[in-house]
Amino acid sequence: MNATDIVNIIGNARKTAELCGVSITQVYRMTYPKGYNNGSGNRIDPKHFKKILKYSNQNNLGITKNDLWQMLPEGE
Repeated sequence: MNATDIVNIIGNARKTAELCGVSITQVYRMTYPKGYNNGSGNRIDPKHFKKILKYSNQNNLGITKNDLWQMLPEGE
């Protein structure tokens, strides 16, 4: 799973931005490849993982820790 998948499961960029406490622009940057428009390489910053997991559990979205952890680069 990648950031685009997570945003789609949550519903959209606006919902994801509200959930994570960031701007919509920042959510879009999460979905961009590294090197393109300050993209993060289709990864979500780990500081948002707890909020996403909690929201997923409360709303039966099926996002798991493993889904999020696989976005971490090797060695983190």
